[in-house]
Amino acid sequence: MAKSGRYFREALLDLCFPPFCLACNESLADGTFLFCDECFGKIKFIKGPYCFCCGRPYASGENHLCSLCLKKGRHFHLARAVVLYNETVAVSIRAFKFRGRKAALSTFQKMKEQSLCCRDLGDPDIIIPVPLHPKRLRKRGFNQALLLARLFFPDQGGKIEKSLLLRRRDTVSQTGLDGMSRRKNMKDAFVVKRPDLVNGKHVIVVDDVFTTGTTVDECARVLMAAGAKRVEVLTLARVDK
Repeated sequence: MAKSGRYFREALLDLCFPPFCLACNESLADGTFLFCDECFGKIKFIKGPYCFCCGRPYASGENHLCSLCLKKGRHFHLARAVVLYNETVAVSIRAFKFRGRKAALSTFQKMKEQSLCCRDLGDPDIIIPVPLHPKRLRKRGFNQALLLARLFFPDQGGKIEKSLLLRRRDTVSQTGLDGMSRRKNMKDAFVVKRPDLVNGKHVIVVDDVFTTGTTVDECARVLMAAGAKRVEVLTLARVDK
């Protein structure tokens, strides 16, 4: 009912207030997408070369491990993202997370269709969206990572496990925190509810944004500790650093 009500409100708003591009404010023919063609064209897709492990893009050269992955290592085996995080992408994610804009999902689908990010991923046994704490889930009404998982893997819905990995602490927002603070904030924030279901399995973790990788790496750490054979990460966007 809540989901239907949210979509009804959005449809009513589109009727009363014609849709406009969230980036440049130009009028749109309809509310299917968040951006006009020109602004959508400013989105940068990650096509390589990039770090073998975390997917950090390079301006030129060949694929190789970045200095961060060489220095500290990762618990996940590889991470890939659809697009680079910029202001245009940031606007779309904020609209998705905090305003419930259904047009955001159509926009993300369009991004995914033009991306090559999934070519390096293996065939997973389990797909796990990064969980929200129950308190935050109740407040927002949905888990954006779960919706992205369904968008990324439309033919593998039976593999998506939304309750296998739990967030047991209501962590503060990672925005604005440095690397050390992010790691401290995420330490022991997650727990695997049924380790027996993870043991020996190839897992893909899905989230919206890869900034430093702290959140998804902590997810990977507890999944590997629970016996997962391999953990890969797929996000909508990645910060270029």
